[in-house]
Amino acid sequence: MDEELASVGLPSTTKGATSEITGAFYLAADGASLSPDAESSFTVDPRSLTSDEQRRDQRVQEALDTSTYPTATFTVTSVIGYDPSIPEGEQQDLQLIGVLDLHGVKQEVTWEVEAYREGNVISALATLKISFADFGITAPTFAGLVSIDDEATLQVQLIAELA
Repeated sequence: MDEELASVGLPSTTKGATSEITGAFYLAADGASLSPDAESSFTVDPRSLTSDEQRRDQRVQEALDTSTYPTATFTVTSVIGYDPSIPEGEQQDLQLIGVLDLHGVKQEVTWEVEAYREGNVISALATLKISFADFGITAPTFAGLVSIDDEATLQVQLIAELA
């Protein structure tokens, strides 16, 4: 999230992170499309988000109302742009399209993905920009000391291995 300290007037970017994420992606036998037989999704526990400032973390928890909405889930409906013919180790740019369930609101979203394949492992960084208002979230505030932009960038590191 972008924030600005009132006393300084300089913008900064703050980062929160968590490793509390679960999920699975199910691919068809060709390895290039989603399996129609299973739902691919991942779920994040936003209660575990931490930054370098505990008070900020508390305000984020309050804004996300994590006691009422303890998870955020993305369910994939389609993948666009994956090309299994691209050689190993070369970046592929693709999109994950699906439904993000955040703060009790479901929205169709598109993650921009940078993916790499090595053998039977695909590693990827997926990025999504969201507006808090689109999900019924009031941007966190800090008693007039910090102003927070209404937009946040979400990133998820994905690693898939052929089972």
